[in-house]
Amino acid sequence: MSKVCFIIGASSGIGLSTASRFLEAGYTVINGSRTECELEGVKNYALDVANPKTIHAAVKDIDKVYGRLDVLIYSAGFSMAAPVEFVKQEDYRYLFDVNFFGVIETVRAVLPTMKKQGTGTIIVVGSIGGVLPIAFDSFYSASKSAVNMLVRELNLELAPYKIRAISVMPGGTQTNFTQKRKVYSSDEAGLYADRMDNAVERLAKSEQTGLKPEQVAETIFFVATAKKAPEIVSVGAKNKAYHMLDRIMPRFETRMMLRMKYKV
Repeated sequence: MSKVCFIIGASSGIGLSTASRFLEAGYTVINGSRTECELEGVKNYALDVANPKTIHAAVKDIDKVYGRLDVLIYSAGFSMAAPVEFVKQEDYRYLFDVNFFGVIETVRAVLPTMKKQGTGTIIVVGSIGGVLPIAFDSFYSASKSAVNMLVRELNLELAPYKIRAISVMPGGTQTNFTQKRKVYSSDEAGLYADRMDNAVERLAKSEQTGLKPEQVAETIFFVATAKKAPEIVSVGAKNKAYHMLDRIMPRFETRMMLRMKYKV
């Protein structure tokens, strides 16, 4: 039987390109999302990452049908431009349900199968925003930073079982994620509205002129199939440079750089 790759969020964007890449390599590819992946050969499970029961039910069936799960890729995500002062509790809680708690529940669901087979790879699509904050997208940045720390800790827990975890961090990527971003209105953003709008405009431009999803998918495939890979991987020369600068630049200089980047 071919190796099994389970992708959360393969119906569009990075997840869709990743599904295509793994299909080309001969993997059995399974998608879990609210919308079906339309690629021929992909098995679909309808699930909502904000509802853990649907995640666990899908993984239980995958184990029953295939008896193995070699690669998990979590590519679901939600972004929201909102000032911290005026954000609604239900909005930031939903964001963390999708971007962070959904990761935890999916990992919990797949671990018994991976431990039973004695190996496995867990890949989470993170973001360079988890290293350098995105102006007025603070909850997205915070969730991706949390993902990075979770990945690092998982590698401590799971080392005896030969299961590894990796965060792949793209920057702006040319997908419909830009259009799906929830943006607070001027009334909701209040006195922050003008600066928030500047940040949203700059972010959208960096995404729509940024990486192609196929580039991110290629990096995901590479780290999934390599014998060894770093636990935190940035994608693209520009993002690798940003990642390095964050390690060596004083914080106040980084903050000034970000204020200029987002015009805030």
